Amino acid sequence: MSFTLSNGKQFNPSGLTKLALLMASMMVLMGSSAVSPALHGIEVELETSKYLASMVISLPSLVVAICGFPMGYLADRVGLAKTLIASLVLFIVSGVLGYFCTDIYTLLATRVFLGIGIAGISTAATGLMGIYYDGDERMRVMAIQSAFMGFGGVVLEIIGGLMADVTWNVPFLVYLIALPILIAGLIAVRDVIMPGNRGGSSGEFADGSKANMAVLYASIFMLMFLMFIVTVNVSDILTSMGESMTVCGLVLALMGLTQVFTSIAYSRLRRIPRYQYVLMAAFVLQAVGIVLFASDDLVILSVGVGIMGVGLGIGMPTITNNLAMMSPASAQGKTMGIYSCLMNLGTSLSAVVMGPIIVAIGYTASFELAAVAILVFGIVVLATSRILRQPAPATESE
Repeated sequence: MSFTLSNGKQFNPSGLTKLALLMASMMVLMGSSAVSPALHGIEVELETSKYLASMVISLPSLVVAICGFPMGYLADRVGLAKTLIASLVLFIVSGVLGYFCTDIYTLLATRVFLGIGIAGISTAATGLMGIYYDGDERMRVMAIQSAFMGFGGVVLEIIGGLMADVTWNVPFLVYLIALPILIAGLIAVRDVIMPGNRGGSSGEFADGSKANMAVLYASIFMLMFLMFIVTVNVSDILTSMGESMTVCGLVLALMGLTQVFTSIAYSRLRRIPRYQYVLMAAFVLQAVGIVLFASDDLVILSVGVGIMGVGLGIGMPTITNNLAMMSPASAQGKTMGIYSCLMNLGTSLSAVVMGPIIVAIGYTASFELAAVAILVFGIVVLATSRILRQPAPATESE
């Protein structure tokens, strides 16, 4: 597709454009995954509580949950590409600053700014994909986006685990990986003028789309809530079994690896009319995975983590593709801002809600309770397929 820039020149998204957006998407979950294997080391070295240590990975998600919609609203006004570039700069600077922190409160302060950066990256990268691509191509790009997010988890969990075995603060240097992404974005990503946006006109949502979008928003919340139960607890569970931080990183990387392969396979499928069926399958997989994660056998536990990755691999692209399809280009920022908000609200509330439950009834019972909750939610989502009109593409008014 060809677009017009504000200066009247033509812009054709290139392969570098697509690569920049996909690699930027890797950064969305990197805020947690890069340092999650080091949580135990942070707790020991900074002489802090388990709760404050866990906030190192949950606080950025909470900030994104708060800032997601405002960042989306801002991006629709100043430009998604400008928002992406500024957010990448903030992400790199605030992420690396964690390496130099000597107390938990200074470290948590840097994580607040990291969360703002992630909110901008998530909103802008996904929103630009919704604008640059459409139809089957958009579905493929959204599926590959999920694969890139999973691949980022694979690489970063392994690197973070290896670095955490050296010393707790070294994994924070992983945020420098975003530098080449920033350069690629400066070269190949631009804000474009959509035909329906000329003269200040606004896009229109198709009838029934907002109800479907509400289901999709609730679904990303639940997917991430379940996923983060693993991320937060894997370090304590495996170290209590006598495993090293490197093993923690490898186990978490398995989730990303299965997500990668599943998303790649999913990208070869044509659009599935009823997204609720796909989401129900994702919820069943997550329920099975979280139950297996409660095992005291490393192999069974690892299989459970891998199965959860499969659920993410089919659930996330289904949600992002349908949201992008139902939202007009002029509202992509707000649409994906709410998506980022709910996605990260799920991760931040996961630790807050599950922590006291685990203390009260233990790991096994807590994970089984979570499995039941996600299955019940899945049944509700499935029921909406008979109630709601199926989503239609949004239109841009001229």
